[in-house]
Amino acid sequence: MTLSANYAATEMEGMPELYEFEYGGTYERYTSWPKDIQFQGQTFSSRPIQRGGIRADQEFSDATVTITAPVVSGFERYVQDEPIEPTNVIIYHALESDLTDFAVLFNGRVISVTFQNAQVVQAKCESRANILSLEWPRVTVQSYCNKTIYNDECGVDDSLYRVSGSVTAISGATYTVSGLNSFSNGYFTAGFVAYLTDNRLITNHVGNDIDLQLQFDSRVVVGTTVDVYPGCRNSPALCTTRFNNFDNFLGMPYVPSSNPVIWGVK
Repeated sequence: MTLSANYAATEMEGMPELYEFEYGGTYERYTSWPKDIQFQGQTFSSRPIQRGGIRADQEFSDATVTITAPVVSGFERYVQDEPIEPTNVIIYHALESDLTDFAVLFNGRVISVTFQNAQVVQAKCESRANILSLEWPRVTVQSYCNKTIYNDECGVDDSLYRVSGSVTAISGATYTVSGLNSFSNGYFTAGFVAYLTDNRLITNHVGNDIDLQLQFDSRVVVGTTVDVYPGCRNSPALCTTRFNNFDNFLGMPYVPSSNPVIWGVK
């Protein structure tokens, strides 16, 4: 039976859905099927992943879908910072008895991620038909830098600023990490803390305490060693004094904050 015939059948065969996420040349592949699946020469790992209905407007110019899934790497990137390169998503529908017969249900990118707790996220995805609505140019005329700290465009080597410490206490999203009090308060604010491939944005730093935008899951407990990285406020002064990286600064620090046409020159 073909896939199209199976759609119309009274008693349908199993049709697993397969989800492929790609960001910066890295691929993650999952399926809602109760066991791993070999599809197109790749392993799609079984995960509790699901989606809502695929919605399109009247002119079918674009489509949206919401995916509910565990906090996989492609989604947790949005906890640390909004990535410059988006997470691309392809959803396949295949015939379980013949995986060479399949359909592409959705092809687009993640536009927003909502964290329900430390384990589950909802990712809103939009098809590529909205390409004309994307912001262009991508560089905004502003006093602060347009780049994200430690990425390829920024060029700062994160290994030079990594501080490893042991978690000594956890209270909600506040983690106490040994050794951070050697640095001035706020040094790690807007940076991130990493455990294996799991990163969390630091919203505040005082002494050995750091507040996270979203707490870690149960893998990080008291006694776990984590890596902590200082943040960048995207200012030219901090880029120079902390990272010695002003040659890569992409901001316009002398842009006036008030429009001189409207408010005049003071």
